[in-house]
Amino acid sequence: MFGPTAAGKTNLAIKTYDYLPIEIISVDSVMVYKTCDVGSAKPSKEILKQYPHHLVDIERLNNIFSVADFLNLSKALIKELHDKNKIPFFVGGSMMYFRSLFYGIHDLPGSCLLYTSDAADEEDSVDLGGRRIIKK
Repeated sequence: MFGPTAAGKTNLAIKTYDYLPIEIISVDSVMVYKTCDVGSAKPSKEILKQYPHHLVDIERLNNIFSVADFLNLSKALIKELHDKNKIPFFVGGSMMYFRSLFYGIHDLPGSCLLYTSDAADEEDSVDLGGRRIIKK
């Protein structure tokens, strides 16, 4: 189920959870990050405890979570849930994530940024949360 933020997707997923053998899998590029609770309509801790959502609060904010990461984890979850006779119920608004589920993704190389913690020339680098990234 997909749609814009705060359209009621989570409420509908919760109602569905009560009637069908589903497990909810978040398809949201913001909810995946711990502490990113504003601007994503992330369900409250109480809701998440009562109605668990996969792929919510699984990554630290200073780490990159890519479409490939989403797709690989989703494929593993689909298999795991099918083995438990559960229906994977994907809910969110990150259309690139949904597109990867339907069509896959190209086999492209990963990021080519060069990381270093002690870049000599600050003009040639950018500070991203304590890590210096060399500009190419």
